[in-house]
Amino acid sequence: MKKIDLGQTITILANIGVIAGIVFLALELKQNNELLEAEARQALVDRRISLAQLVASNNELADVVAKARAGEDLSPGEQRRLYALNVTIFVGVESQFAEFQRGELELEDLSMGGLTNALSGSGFSANALEFWEAWKNTTNPEFRAFVDERIIANLSQ
Repeated sequence: MKKIDLGQTITILANIGVIAGIVFLALELKQNNELLEAEARQALVDRRISLAQLVASNNELADVVAKARAGEDLSPGEQRRLYALNVTIFVGVESQFAEFQRGELELEDLSMGGLTNALSGSGFSANALEFWEAWKNTTNPEFRAFVDERIIANLSQ
């Protein structure tokens, strides 16, 4: 009968411990990734809700949007409010696009429907298309191309 070498036994047990640790780490990473994806989706929902609440809870802003849609002249202050609303919309969607590029959101999770509505004049804002044309050069080139090629190009169809 062979004697079991204590050093060899300890080495084998240490290797098994390392393998178990790697498996445990892989499970932890998977859970962490799932949590990050859930947080990204929740942040997206929170942004959508906050934009809706912004317009719904601010009568002056709602009136500015309605006035702009009706083609009425806006005072400088009203123009500023409408500009700020458009910045809010586009910065939010650009942020979502960046999350999509990093793999934190899927393409179908993006607020492209809301942006399409805004650009076509039926969303929360008015004059979003004019705003986009004036503002798009300040955006990420990939986001700019995405909006121009996937949304603006389809508005006229």
